[in-house]
Amino acid sequence: PANHDQPPQEEEIFSSYRSPFELYPLLRDARETLSSASHSLSPNFVSDLYPSSRSSLSFVSHSVGAKPSGSAHSSSIYRPDLKPLKLATMAKFLDPHKRLCRYEVPGGGTCRDDGCENIHLSRLEGPNPMGTIEPNDEDTAEFLFNALPLSWLRQYEVASSSKILSALQDVHRKTLNTPLQLEDRVGQALDYLGSRPTT
Repeated sequence: PANHDQPPQEEEIFSSYRSPFELYPLLRDARETLSSASHSLSPNFVSDLYPSSRSSLSFVSHSVGAKPSGSAHSSSIYRPDLKPLKLATMAKFLDPHKRLCRYEVPGGGTCRDDGCENIHLSRLEGPNPMGTIEPNDEDTAEFLFNALPLSWLRQYEVASSSKILSALQDVHRKTLNTPLQLEDRVGQALDYLGSRPTT
């Protein structure tokens, strides 16, 4: 026997509401933000960004020095993901107890209040010639030394981060008049290390 007293159940065609502010935790209420932001940008967070094991990293293999089709020689240069290094560098410049200014995020506006003590993305300028915040050569060399596979380091006789630092500084000197993005500088330094004849 059918029960005619209950209305027929309709399928739920709408999903539950998810606020776009969930993607921007620092735009939430200050009471909520303090508990989550202090965890997300703590010193432990910065140290977690540096790789603890080489197997946890993703690499992109590039063929370098490929010869014409008759030659079998080409070396594989690994390009580690530099995002953890960039995040760690950015975390050095940001105060985890401050909020992003609500006038700048997510709309891309500009805060004109000189007394505003929030973080202003439009005012973050880095020390490099392009005006962006990027890791220095020492931090980059240390990160790469820990991120590159041991087999690659052995093959190209890279025993310490100082050899990578030297290559990064050489690239920096050669491109002083036309500054490069971090990825390009790292790529050229690794190409240089990978193309040098081993003794």
